[in-house]
Amino acid sequence: MPTEIKLHYNVKQNRLKGKYRDDLVYSNADELLPDDIFELWNEKNCFVKTDP
Repeated sequence: MPTEIKLHYNVKQNRLKGKYRDDLVYSNADELLPDDIFELWNEKNCFVKTDP
């Protein structure tokens, strides 16, 4: 089962590409919850504003 799946959609070419990884991407640390990992990713990439 993949641990990470990325989909890239090219609007101009109407093409969808998918990439997946089987290796461990994040550790199973008890202090990191899925939304914590999303927040770290979002801060790095600045895609979604999470402030109300």
